[in-house]
Amino acid sequence: MLKLIKSLLGVVAREDVTSADLVTSLAQADAEVAAAAAAQEAADVAYRDGLLQVDDAGLQRLDAARTDARLRVDRAKAVRDALGEKQAVAEVREAETRKRAAYDAAVSQADEAREILSTLYPAAASDIAKIIATVASAEAAVAAVNADLPEGAPKLLPVEASVRNVGRERALVSERTVHLWCREGERMPGNLDQSRVETDPAGHGFVRWSTSQIEYVVQRKFTERMYEEADRLFVSDLAETVSLPGLTARDAPHWKPLSQGQKPEWVLDAAERLAIQGAAAARRDPNPTIKTELELMDVFDPSESARPGPDPLAAAQERGERGGRALNGSTGER
Repeated sequence: MLKLIKSLLGVVAREDVTSADLVTSLAQADAEVAAAAAAQEAADVAYRDGLLQVDDAGLQRLDAARTDARLRVDRAKAVRDALGEKQAVAEVREAETRKRAAYDAAVSQADEAREILSTLYPAAASDIAKIIATVASAEAAVAAVNADLPEGAPKLLPVEASVRNVGRERALVSERTVHLWCREGERMPGNLDQSRVETDPAGHGFVRWSTSQIEYVVQRKFTERMYEEADRLFVSDLAETVSLPGLTARDAPHWKPLSQGQKPEWVLDAAERLAIQGAAAARRDPNPTIKTELELMDVFDPSESARPGPDPLAAAQERGERGGRALNGSTGER
């Protein structure tokens, strides 16, 4: 028991103890509290029983055992409470460590993304815009030669559609030979229900439509082929769907999506206009205009406190003279 308490006190004293370690220690502390409480209950029962049976010396020993048991309970509870507080502190510390690690990782990831965005995006966006212009130039050339083809030359496929409008050709899945019944004079089975065909002893086929109506049929050999049907998926042109804004609000866009049905010449014209805008934006003065503003922080003016006040002797003399003049004026009127 004492060895366990000392071990748990060692855990309490550790600064680097983890919440996972404290889970085990708390379980041990709870078990010790339960064991100590049981021992205290036994000591109390023994003491009460000894009050009527044991001499004073024996009763003192029982009382001392009861005191020791109570001390064991108090110590076990104190250790358990200290471990609980330690666990709460450890959980807060570990949560803060996790948050700090996530924060630092986010800072690193954000810095990397900013570097990629600021260095790679302008070049990549410019390359994509050049691809759109290159495709439009080729489309214009294809349209021009298709309008006046050399003798015997096949029409050229549109550039972007032939690359991006993907699909599957008709593909053979299986092939087998089958024997099917057909109506006399017909080459194909049509809608004849093969399950209703019966045969007579000679092997001739017939269909019994009623008790009095029988239709003879003939068997023919066919090659049955199963195919995967062809299909094709269509997408809009890049010039109509791609949007490549400038890196910042001051930068010209690399590409703005055009409305549907644009001719290659119009796409090339849009590319030229955007290139002119980009060149003009690059020539702008990057130095901002500097302005100065004043913000009033206090209405106190120290220069006012330095001004001299009125002379107190002169002020008193002036008040006396005003009083004398008032008195003389009053006497002259009587």
